[in-house]
Amino acid sequence: MLVALAHGWGFDRSFWTQMIVHLDGFRCIAADRGYFGTAVEPSVEAACAVGHSLGGLHLLQALPRGCRGVVIINGFDRFAAMDGRPGVPSRIIDRMLTRFAQHPLEVVTDFRARCGAPPPPETLNAARLGADLRLLRYADARTASAALALPVLLLQGGQDPILPAELRENSFAETGNVRRETLPDGGHLLPLSHPRWCAERIRAFAEGLA
Repeated sequence: MLVALAHGWGFDRSFWTQMIVHLDGFRCIAADRGYFGTAVEPSVEAACAVGHSLGGLHLLQALPRGCRGVVIINGFDRFAAMDGRPGVPSRIIDRMLTRFAQHPLEVVTDFRARCGAPPPPETLNAARLGADLRLLRYADARTASAALALPVLLLQGGQDPILPAELRENSFAETGNVRRETLPDGGHLLPLSHPRWCAERIRAFAEGLA
């Protein structure tokens, strides 16, 4: 079975390496947003799509052909708070955007540190990172998630330092066929911190789609 992978903001396709080790028997194809090198946007027909954080939002905007199920890890259908719905306060993202315009590497480094990840490569594509940071600020995929007829598995971390508890609880609130699993001590980088845990759940979910 082919699994399409979409990483989140501030990372690249290598984000999935440790988790893929535990998905033997699956063919995993990872996209790359091109933040630190060449963008890779494979056009594939995948039975299962897996997105981490902003990668999940990208999947909602354009699912792979033939997709029969979606796994969202540390994800959301709306990141910034709006219309009385919980989320990350817009002022926080606005401050990131303002600072990013002058010091992009520092902003990405600080964000990754908050997640518990090492610093990024020093050579980066500020235009791509900036565009996707604005996407985090303004994108709203709640209509798309509500209309999603496919099975959805949400994997969340109970100690996620990026996504407030209320945001996690309210994400995909209108999606019909959704199942949630929370790792109580998990943070925002579950595929890195708990690759086997994620892989086991992806495997069980994907096999149920066959």
